[in-house]
Amino acid sequence: MAMVLFSGSNWLELLFLLITLSVSIVFLLGCLAFIQLRIQHPEWERPFKLPGGLTVGVLGVMSSLYCIVCAVREIPLRGWAFFGGYCVLGVLFMVYNNAVLKRKGLKPEIYRPQSENVELETAV
Repeated sequence: MAMVLFSGSNWLELLFLLITLSVSIVFLLGCLAFIQLRIQHPEWERPFKLPGGLTVGVLGVMSSLYCIVCAVREIPLRGWAFFGGYCVLGVLFMVYNNAVLKRKGLKPEIYRPQSENVELETAV
C-alpha cells in the first residue's frame, strides 16, 4: 500500500523491478550454494543428479547476475528507498528470530544426507 502512495503512477513497474531484483538475488545465492556443495562434498548422495553439473551452476550464476544488472539499471532512486526499507525489515525479523531461538535455548540444525559416518550437525 505504501508503494502505491509514494511511487506515483508507475508503482506496478517499480514493484516488478523490485521483485525481479529480489528473486534474482535469491537465485544467485541458490546457484552459489549448489556450486559450493558440488565442490566441497562430491561424495554425498543426491536424490537428483543434474546433467551438466557445475556448467549448469555457472550458467545459473551468469544468468542471475545478468538479471540483477538489468534490474539495477532500471530502478529509480525512490525504488532504492523501498528496497532498503524491505532489507532493513528483513534484518530486523532475522535479529528477532535469533533472539527468540536463543531465549528458548534452540540452535539451528543442519541436516546432512544419510550415508556412512554422517551425523546431525548443530550450527555454531
